[in-house]
Amino acid sequence: MGKLFEEDSEASNGHDESKTSTDMMQCLRKLYPSSFKTRQGNPVPKKQVNCSIMPHTGAQHQFDLSTALDPRIKNDRLLFLTVHIQCREPAEIVFNNSHNVADNFTMLTLIISGPCHVSMKNLALWSNVTDFHGLGFKEGKNGRFPKLLKDYTFESEIQSLASLRALSLDSNFTLAILDALSEITGVRSKMAELALTNLSLKRMPEKLQTVMPGLQTLDLRFNKLTQPPIFPWNNTALKFPHGLIGAKGLKVKTLGGSGVDADNYVRSLRLDGNIIQDLSLHEFHGFLHKLSLTRNGLQTIGATSFQNLSGIQAIDISKNNIQELPSQLFHGLNSLTEIQLHENNLSVVPAELFRGSENIMKITLGHNKIRKIAGGLFNSSKRLLILHLEGNRIKTIEEGAFSNSLREVYLQNNVLSYFPISLFRLQNVSKIDLSFNALTFQDLINLIENLDFETDNVSFQETQPKLLDLKNNNFTSLSMQGVKEPDALKLSRFLEIYEVNLEGNPLICDCSIIAIKRKIELLSKNNPGSKRRFRSWKCAWPEQMRDKTILETNANDLIKQNEPRQCPEKCSCFERCSDQTVVIDCQGRKLDIMPKTLPSSDSIQLNLRNNYIRDIPRHPYLKNLTALYLTHNEIQRLNEVVVDSFERIRILHMDSNNLTTLPRNIENLFLTNLALHDNNFDCNCSTKWMKNWLQNLNDNGQVERVENILCKLDSSMGEKAVYILPDERFGCNGTVGHSVRSTNTPNPTSSVITSAVLGTLLAISIIISILVHVYRRELKAIINTHLNRWPFGGKNDSDSTKIYDAFVSYSENDRHWVVNILQERLEKRHPIFKLCIHHRDFEIGTPIVKNILNSVEKSNRMLIVLSRTFLQSEWCMLEFRTAHHKVLEDRLKLIVILFDDVTLDELDGEIKLYLRTNTYLSIKDKWFWEKLIHAMQSNKKEKFRKPLL
Repeated sequence: MGKLFEEDSEASNGHDESKTSTDMMQCLRKLYPSSFKTRQGNPVPKKQVNCSIMPHTGAQHQFDLSTALDPRIKNDRLLFLTVHIQCREPAEIVFNNSHNVADNFTMLTLIISGPCHVSMKNLALWSNVTDFHGLGFKEGKNGRFPKLLKDYTFESEIQSLASLRALSLDSNFTLAILDALSEITGVRSKMAELALTNLSLKRMPEKLQTVMPGLQTLDLRFNKLTQPPIFPWNNTALKFPHGLIGAKGLKVKTLGGSGVDADNYVRSLRLDGNIIQDLSLHEFHGFLHKLSLTRNGLQTIGATSFQNLSGIQAIDISKNNIQELPSQLFHGLNSLTEIQLHENNLSVVPAELFRGSENIMKITLGHNKIRKIAGGLFNSSKRLLILHLEGNRIKTIEEGAFSNSLREVYLQNNVLSYFPISLFRLQNVSKIDLSFNALTFQDLINLIENLDFETDNVSFQETQPKLLDLKNNNFTSLSMQGVKEPDALKLSRFLEIYEVNLEGNPLICDCSIIAIKRKIELLSKNNPGSKRRFRSWKCAWPEQMRDKTILETNANDLIKQNEPRQCPEKCSCFERCSDQTVVIDCQGRKLDIMPKTLPSSDSIQLNLRNNYIRDIPRHPYLKNLTALYLTHNEIQRLNEVVVDSFERIRILHMDSNNLTTLPRNIENLFLTNLALHDNNFDCNCSTKWMKNWLQNLNDNGQVERVENILCKLDSSMGEKAVYILPDERFGCNGTVGHSVRSTNTPNPTSSVITSAVLGTLLAISIIISILVHVYRRELKAIINTHLNRWPFGGKNDSDSTKIYDAFVSYSENDRHWVVNILQERLEKRHPIFKLCIHHRDFEIGTPIVKNILNSVEKSNRMLIVLSRTFLQSEWCMLEFRTAHHKVLEDRLKLIVILFDDVTLDELDGEIKLYLRTNTYLSIKDKWFWEKLIHAMQSNKKEKFRKPLL
């Protein structure tokens, strides 16, 4: 309906509610602000009274005006009052004023719905006590309609309703009123808003133009008109009564203000829901603010259909069957601010359609069949703020299609397979909706590679990020592989500017997310509030990470998507990203033997918990196991040969088995975590050695539940913890018999034997002295490593002010050896060495060169893992030269570890020169670890050299 009538009839969540009820009627009252003000700026309150009448069928109900008009309230200020009376059953409503209430400051809108029976004479009573400006009849919730009782004084009574400014007639029963209105003599000059809806009208009632010449709004929705009526009937604006100023105006007002004066009615023609299908020969004329023709089945529009409208601000021809639009349809409509064309059958939009329409703020073209947006289509609309293009078949958007004034662009539910770069060059845009298209992460990378953040006006408002909606596209992999560093930096900048919604994209959280995860973590570190922007970045794979955001993932839990080859039957296999370890899960698969073959890898974790395995065969893959879980099996014996095969094992869980003893060579394993509890060990000589071994492991926190590693004594003593059992309780105190021969007769050969023994001892002493001198460095390393002693005058010269014992420089290709072998050996021993490792200890966001210099400064010495890939890495060589400079300048202690694949010819002159005069170690050396530990503690330039060939 029109503005003033809508103000009175709209529902609202009011306050100051009150309720009255009788057996026949229940009324609910609400008071809340309206959208009108007086010229002095004072808000006009609004009161709504909803009454439900429940009489017996055919009964008469007396409705006292005091039900709505409170006689106790002083009537000295304007008030909007809406009284809505609804009948549940047919009943005659008789209004009376027994309390003689009167309030000419109350602007009344009366709405009758349901099967209420009223007379026009009785309705006129309201006009005697209020400013009766709005009357409406409509269908009730029960599907029944009001009835107007026959009144022989109809014309005189309706003349008494002279103050009416808005009339709403809905449904066929009101045709009697309409016919009566047509017969009225005289002019209803105040009538501003007329709604004749759902009346099956095929033509406009006669004489209405004469009776209501100043009508501002005509609502003819849901009738049977085939041609628009002639309207408006004059071009004179009508002001609100009582000097009121409206705060609403057209909907487009929120986009920048409408041209409707605040104290005037909106002038509109609403023809929705009729059967007006052809406007090829029709031309609208006159002064209108809004024209609406939705749901008509409209197919054709003439090029000049709207040319003779003045002041038009909004045209709505949506939800029709329009296939083509004249290219000059909107030309010359300089006041036009909103055009709605959605839900038609448009496949092509003429390039000149909006040319010259510089004041358009909103265009809706959604849900058509458009395939291409031509260059310059919206570029001339210099004030365009909102553009809807969703639900089309758009594949191509040409350069220069959009106006730089745009703030919101909706392109969801199309078939775009690339990001239109012109969208991201719009300086003022705050929201871009590209959801439900066919876009991928690689398409986003391609966009960023082509964006120039300086020349393309890509801006960032620190208070509010721009919104980029990409939900339900084809984002799966977030791999940064192949992305150059400048483009990676641009991606970081892009994620600062845009909040990207990836809801509904099946993100694969494998190794490929590590790089983008680091960038997001850095962004979140610099701007903690930005973390919430990535709540929609959720994993769909692997299953154990489903619905976790990528920020919630742990680097150690990330796995490669493709399953390794030769995965055992009944088992699941994956490769971990952080260290390339292959993890094989055979837990609870009812296995009675270990798998014969496993995927090929230098680092394997094998989980065989909860099976029926009795034996551990010497399979070739044992040498590559870094973790073996055999909890809850039936193993009775661990073979020495099998233990010798464990070259890389760090974690061994054999708890809850049937072990009675262990081979002693298990002591030689570099275990970081051991579980042996709940077995059947015997307290005898074969287990006594385990006591000290378990104590040492327990001191370093490397054994699980050591107090539950028990051995059996005799039946009366039960079981005791091995690591605290007194030595004498292990049953090793038996004596060995001796046969002693006593004689006083001297042995004639004793002197000869004594001389021979002494000579032999002398020779052995000489040989040992020579060997000690020749291998003194090796002996020093062994004694230092195993006994923590410093023979031959050596000492530990580490600077206690340094954070790290050593900074490790290595190629990324050697990361597995550094993390799983070197780091494990040095950081898990006692006492430990604290290492500075790239991936763990470099400060995120700090330039690489600065990180290198800082790490060298904080370390006592530097370890360089010199391999072929190290020599080929520009960053690795930078680290070497930095270290070499510190050696010359600050006497930094530098240790070089030579890998097998390095040959003399590959070394540059600087490295060769260094190796001639400084410490280097080869991993081929069988004493490599002893020498490395000694070199880590020594201040001397020991040279454990091996041939480089």
